[in-house]
Amino acid sequence: MPAFVEARLPGTLREVAGASVPLVKISARDSSIGSEGWNALAGFRGWRVAISDVGRDVLAGARDHIAMNGLDRYLGGVHLHGHHGIWRWHEREETLVVR
Repeated sequence: MPAFVEARLPGTLREVAGASVPLVKISARDSSIGSEGWNALAGFRGWRVAISDVGRDVLAGARDHIAMNGLDRYLGGVHLHGHHGIWRWHEREETLVVR
């Protein structure tokens, strides 16, 4: 796994697991992992991650994560926030669209 993926993946998983409508569930293989372990890569390697039914629906395109949970993040200096009107990449048309 590339280092940049390993660096971002734990935070992304925590975000979708802690959302109002969770897409995954995280549990520890080692119940001795404390709160600091969740932030460390060693703790990440001890996680068990399972996709929820809602997560499956999102992957299938039947539900929308941002519409359900909203978004509040800066990306490239742009503040993306809200539940609707977020730009998405349209694969077939190869352009940005607003949903």
